[in-house]
Amino acid sequence: MKSPVYGIIKDVLIVAVFFLAFYAATHNSHVRPHPTTTRGGWSIELHQKPLAFGLAGHNFLLLRDSNNTVITTLHGLPTDKTTGAWKYVGRNKEDILQVFELREDDMRSKEKSYGIALISGEEDDIKRRWSNAKECSYAINKKELPYPPFGFSLREDTKNSNSVAYTLVSCMGLHGKHIGLFTPGWGRNLLEESKY
Repeated sequence: MKSPVYGIIKDVLIVAVFFLAFYAATHNSHVRPHPTTTRGGWSIELHQKPLAFGLAGHNFLLLRDSNNTVITTLHGLPTDKTTGAWKYVGRNKEDILQVFELREDDMRSKEKSYGIALISGEEDDIKRRWSNAKECSYAINKKELPYPPFGFSLREDTKNSNSVAYTLVSCMGLHGKHIGLFTPGWGRNLLEESKY
């Protein structure tokens, strides 16, 4: 007859292996890349703030100057249709998806973001591309797209912050690599049927 201690040790080992596998799946350079930027040039980066213990994420764009200082960010966020105020989490079926340009500290999140450099170069070119992204953000905002509760829809194509980031990357003539483990909404161009 097997000892009860053997069963406890076996259960502890199974739990430990599960958590190690989960950590390895959510904390690696493919899921959480770190951008490599060159000092002296401006850059645009695609970043992600991990959500749901790192299983999902909120993608956004970040602009850096030649001193590697973050100038501003562009986020797609759930927004109260009546007040126009953005929210961290959209729970209301009446919420809409809007793009906001925010300073890095406006989000006040303790969770570190991870990302990749989409382009580095001369200030004029980088600012021109960022301006293109902002023009597209105005076009997205005019659509007043419904934001699915908690940022995910099973009934139709998900349109959320990740869709905004994907669309803005396309508007800048860049190609965004998928980052994160599970990124609903990524790959959905919100302006594909309209001219911006």
